[in-house]
Amino acid sequence: MTIEKYMRSYAVNVPFDMKESFKYEFCSAEWIPQLKRWKVGPSKLEKLTKWVEENNTEAERMFEAARILKEQLAHEMTLPKNTSAVKSAKVGKTDIYSREFELHYFSDEELYSYKGEASCVGGIVYIELEDGTKAEMKVEVPLSYEHFRSMIITPVFERGVVNHELYKLEKAAKEAFDARVKNLLASCNRRRR
Repeated sequence: MTIEKYMRSYAVNVPFDMKESFKYEFCSAEWIPQLKRWKVGPSKLEKLTKWVEENNTEAERMFEAARILKEQLAHEMTLPKNTSAVKSAKVGKTDIYSREFELHYFSDEELYSYKGEASCVGGIVYIELEDGTKAEMKVEVPLSYEHFRSMIITPVFERGVVNHELYKLEKAAKEAFDARVKNLLASCNRRRR
């Protein structure tokens, strides 16, 4: 992490994973999107310097991991698309939990926001292709909520997803997860009776 003079204040680059602890220490810090840095007032320079010294080793490790992942993804994007068919899609451990969400929608030419909570079932789908390649997809499905019904499928990019045709993997993940959610809900309903 480096501290730079910015106008009458100071700017520091903080890894995304350390953002919450940074904001806890520096409540008045402001995000500068053009610089991708946090701005801290001049009165907090001493505290900022101490915080950077204490957290710099961990931050450098995070920056290096992000740089390596970015290079790996860039390299994988240059590879030809893997068009191999899906051999199997197995759902790992699933869990039911509450998830906060925020919706933004237009009505009468105004933007509205809505915050809520929904019960979701989530887990990871392990996919194997015909050529032996393996990939993982994180899947999350709201169990019942009128504003929030869609399935959220997130590729786990560290697990070989980048050079595949994602729509095929998402379809396989959705089918496998739908079957798991049906069975999970059926077993929950049987226990309630």
